[in-house]
Amino acid sequence: PEDIPDEYVQGFVATLIPNLYSWHEQGKENFDKNLTAYQYYFTPHFKTLLSQMVQAYDKAQLFERNQTASLYRFFEASDVRRIGKDCWEVHLVLRLTQKLNEQATSVIADKVVDYHFKIVKVSLSKLQNPFGLAIDGY
Repeated sequence: PEDIPDEYVQGFVATLIPNLYSWHEQGKENFDKNLTAYQYYFTPHFKTLLSQMVQAYDKAQLFERNQTASLYRFFEASDVRRIGKDCWEVHLVLRLTQKLNEQATSVIADKVVDYHFKIVKVSLSKLQNPFGLAIDGY
């Protein structure tokens, strides 16, 4: 059986999440576009969680701000923990910076957020999901 290295799982999360959690002018439309583009990287369970999150963000008017997500620190060996066969928990620390719009010079929120994602191995076409991994939850 093929063993997936922890660094590979880390790379998957580090590539996907900052892009998903960043949006500009039309925030909700940007986010929805990313959800569609990355759909093969989410399990049905995580898609349900994301749709609940979208509703909460929309209600809190977070999509009306520009948000840039970036990795706050490099990964450490302890950030990936195998929790089952072909299943991992990945700790990710993001810096979320929010402005009212692209032209705004002042930052209205700048915070460091700790996330823990559950990652699972999936069997999909390499064209749809070249990583062979999907996010299953927080």
